[in-house]
Amino acid sequence: MRQLRNKSEIKLLVIMCCIVYFTSYLTRLNYNASISEIIASGTLARETAGMVSTGGFIAYGIGQLLCGYLGDKISPIKLIALGLILTATANMVIPFLTVSGLFILVWCANGFFQSMLWPPLVRIMAESLPSDKYNKAIVQIAFSSLLGTVVVYFLASACITLYNWKVLFIICSLIAILVTFCWLLILNRMKLMDSIESNDIKRKDLGPSTSLPKKIWIYYLLPVAIIVMLQGIMRDGITLWMPTYLNEVFQIPIASSILTVIVLPLFALVSVKLTSILYIKLKDEILGSLILFIICLFTSILLYPLYSSNAFIGILLMSMITGCMHGVNTLLISYLPARFSKMGKTSIASGGLNACSYIGSSISSFGIAYVSKLYGWHITILSFIVISSLAILFCLIARKQVKNTIV
Repeated sequence: MRQLRNKSEIKLLVIMCCIVYFTSYLTRLNYNASISEIIASGTLARETAGMVSTGGFIAYGIGQLLCGYLGDKISPIKLIALGLILTATANMVIPFLTVSGLFILVWCANGFFQSMLWPPLVRIMAESLPSDKYNKAIVQIAFSSLLGTVVVYFLASACITLYNWKVLFIICSLIAILVTFCWLLILNRMKLMDSIESNDIKRKDLGPSTSLPKKIWIYYLLPVAIIVMLQGIMRDGITLWMPTYLNEVFQIPIASSILTVIVLPLFALVSVKLTSILYIKLKDEILGSLILFIICLFTSILLYPLYSSNAFIGILLMSMITGCMHGVNTLLISYLPARFSKMGKTSIASGGLNACSYIGSSISSFGIAYVSKLYGWHITILSFIVISSLAILFCLIARKQVKNTIV
C-alpha cells in the first residue's frame, strides 16, 4: 500500500477513517442506547432484549475473525463500503419488526456487518500512514468512537422524548448510507484503492508470510486475548446497563437515565488522551493495561459500599471504570496490532483481539441482566472487583513475554 506523505492527504484519510468509525458506533450502539425504552414499551421482554444484544455481540466477535482475515487478503476499502451499506440496511429494518426472533436474527446480521469495518480500517491506517501519524490517528479514532457514543445516546434520549425509539434507527441508517458514498468517492480520488490492490498482488507473489513462534501465541497473545475479553465485559456491561441501574436503584426516569450515560464517554475521552501519553512514555501496551486495571480495581472496591448511596457517586465511579477500560481497549486493539504490519497480519491481529473484546461484551449484555435481576446490583459490583483482579493476573503473565516477543 502506498504510504502517504502529503499532509493534506494524511489529514483527509484520518478524517474519513474517523467518520467511518463514528458511523459504526451510531449503527451499533443505537440498540444499546434505546434498550431500556424498548423494554419499557413492551416491544421486547428484558431477557429477550438482552439476548438480542448478546447475539449482536457474538456475531460481531465471530465476524471479526473472518473479516480480519479477509481484510488482509482483499481490498479493505471495498470491504468497509460493503459493511456500511449492509449495516444501514439492517438498521432500517429494525423499526418494522414485531417478532422477537426476527429482532435477534437481524441484529446478529448487523453485528456481522459491523465486523467488516474495524480490522480493514486498522490495516489502511497502519500501512498508509507513517508511524508517528498512525499513533496520533489512533487517538483521533478513539475520540470519534466516543463522540459516536455521546451522539447516539443523545439522539436516543431526544427521539424517545419527542417521538419514539424507532426513529433513531432510521436516522442512523440514513447517515450510514451517506457515509458509504463519501468513503468510496474520496478514497477513489486519492487513488488508494489501486495502490492497495497492486500491493496485495505483490504480497501474494512473495509467498506465505512468516508466522509467530508457538510460545508467543500461547504465553503472550493468549493472555492478551483474555485481558481484552475482560475489559469488554467491564466497558460495555456498564455502558449498556447503567440506565437500568439508575432507574432501579434511584428511580431516575428512563429518558433521563439514558442521557446520563453521555458522562461515560466524556471520562473515556480524557482516559484515551492520557493513555496515549502513557504509551508514548512506556512503549509497552501490557504495562499500560496493568496500570489501568489497578486503577479500575481500587475504583471498583470504592464503588461496592457506595453504589446505592448517591446517584452522582455511582455515575462518577462507573465513569472512571469505563474510562480505564477504553484506555485498555486503545492500547491492545489499536496500538498492539500495528506491530504485525510488516508481516501483513495487521487486520487479522486487530480483528482477533477485537473479537475477544466482544466476546466479553456478549457475556456482559446477558450476564449483567441475569445477575442484577437475581442477586441485585451489589453482587454485580462485586463481579467488577473479581474481573479487575483476574485482568491484573493475566497482565502479569503477559508481561513476562513482552521482552521475548519478536513483533
